[in-house]
Amino acid sequence: SFTILFERSEERVKTIIEDAAKKNARAGSLEQKIGDFYASYLDVEAINAAGLAPAADDLARIDAAQTIEDVARVMSSPGIATNAPIRAFVDVDSGQPDRYILYFVQAGLGMPNRDYYLDEKFADKRPKYRDYIAQILTLAEIDGAQEKAQAIFDLETRIAEVHWDRAKQRNRDLTYNLKSLDELQAFAPHAPWRIMLDAAGVGGESEFVVREDDAIANLARILAETPVETWKAYMTFHLLNARADVLPSAFDEANFAFFGTELQGTPKQRERWKRGVAAVNSALGEGVGKIYVERHFPADSKRQMDELVANLRTA
Repeated sequence: SFTILFERSEERVKTIIEDAAKKNARAGSLEQKIGDFYASYLDVEAINAAGLAPAADDLARIDAAQTIEDVARVMSSPGIATNAPIRAFVDVDSGQPDRYILYFVQAGLGMPNRDYYLDEKFADKRPKYRDYIAQILTLAEIDGAQEKAQAIFDLETRIAEVHWDRAKQRNRDLTYNLKSLDELQAFAPHAPWRIMLDAAGVGGESEFVVREDDAIANLARILAETPVETWKAYMTFHLLNARADVLPSAFDEANFAFFGTELQGTPKQRERWKRGVAAVNSALGEGVGKIYVERHFPADSKRQMDELVANLRTA
């Protein structure tokens, strides 16, 4: 039943998006943004013709990094789609649920989790991942692609070695470590925390939850000890990897061949329109949702859901 509902809602969202793309919508309106985004995503011919030009500014920003502080500043900036060994997100404070707070979490891997780098059952995936990294760098015409791919893979393996396993990550007590900024700096002094917070636009925050605490302290050390050139190669690869679906087809096909077919066993890429619907939902989901509710969720449906939830709470 959930698959049926998903397929139905996907078709409805497709209609909403296609209608938006066909209309001569008012500039700046939701319909114009949705329609332009979807049309751009489907225009593979234009994507191929543009080459790496749309990524040029981000690639130049990565290439300009000279120090670890520069690297941390780029990694922490929300406007650039690269990876980082320590990531942040905002959520309800699970220890004080009447407020939101910034969480720091372990990150930085290209494959799904640490087991892919360390467990023997995934040994055959590791050289294929290294080859995939080299393939992406080669497609981008980056010098020394093979050597840089090896350095990136070695770095990610080192990151994986200090990551918590998935079972430990699910322990709600171990993953709640409330710290002030001074405590955070004392706990993991190798990371330039103030620079990272300012770059992320949250420099005014004073308290944080550190989830995988000793892992994050070790990741801060790895951040400081790894050569800047290795980080630049790492960020370049992850930027291209994250945006492969809107780069020329060779990037998109290479990405699916590894992550879709090799890791997940999926023989065929989803239709471009379905991926376009997902991309629009990811970037403009609130806007699509507003139109969806107007068309497909009448007031009576909301009344029924409110009643159902009230009954559940009473029970």
